[in-house]
Amino acid sequence: MPNEAVIISMLALLLITTSIFSWLVKLANEQRERIVTGAHQGVQLSNKHRWVIFSNDWLGCKFFPVGVLLAVAYGLLLIGQSADDADVRVVSFGIVFVMTATAAFTLVLGVSDLIFIRSVLRQTKRK
Repeated sequence: MPNEAVIISMLALLLITTSIFSWLVKLANEQRERIVTGAHQGVQLSNKHRWVIFSNDWLGCKFFPVGVLLAVAYGLLLIGQSADDADVRVVSFGIVFVMTATAAFTLVLGVSDLIFIRSVLRQTKRK
């Protein structure tokens, strides 16, 4: 594949992925705040409703971006390998590395949030 097509494809994928990733992380953070504070727009949420938000909304919003990043990183790896120029391939490997590291970091933060939210919900249940 010509280098220009590879570069344009990689940039388009990065732009789309960054937008989706940012939106999903923002959504997960909003869900986390609802769960932890127990309120949404000034209305108190029951503990059962908070558990539903946690299991149905937050988990998907927090861990789906990891899958998106890894899938796109794999796609970028395939696109980068089709480049004619070795320098373009090296750049694509660098981008794949950064995306994979971001996915790993997001996963670690997600597990940390998971532990925190579960402890908050369990403490609330005891009250």
